[in-house]
Amino acid sequence: MAVSVIIEISAFAVAGGAVQAVSKGADQSTIVGIDAAANWLDMVIVAPFGISVLAASFAMLRSRLFPAWLCWLGLAAGAVLAVDGAIMGAAFGAGGAFFQVAQTLSFAVLAAWVWMIATGVVLLRAAVRKPPIGGGV
Repeated sequence: MAVSVIIEISAFAVAGGAVQAVSKGADQSTIVGIDAAANWLDMVIVAPFGISVLAASFAMLRSRLFPAWLCWLGLAAGAVLAVDGAIMGAAFGAGGAFFQVAQTLSFAVLAAWVWMIATGVVLLRAAVRKPPIGGGV
């Protein structure tokens, strides 16, 4: 997940560089090139994010401490996102129907968000139910 976050921060930093170049009066081709670099970085975020969701969901499933539906939701979302991230660059370059399929697969991000929120709820509820270590005060 750290790789995904680092890439995302880099994408926004490059996009910020494009804004700075616009404010300094750079050529239009320079702006387009910087924006294209930021766009490619933004597309690369999906694969490491999907792999991290996949790995965390697999660990949750193996632990047997989480509801099975939650683990399977994460596994499905992570697998789709990993595949989507792997084909996104080629699909963007090819355009047409291939790019439309890759864009459709990106909707798995919604499933990953549901998985993240539901996992947080499960963890919060488990923490509230159990007394602190040592018996508490």
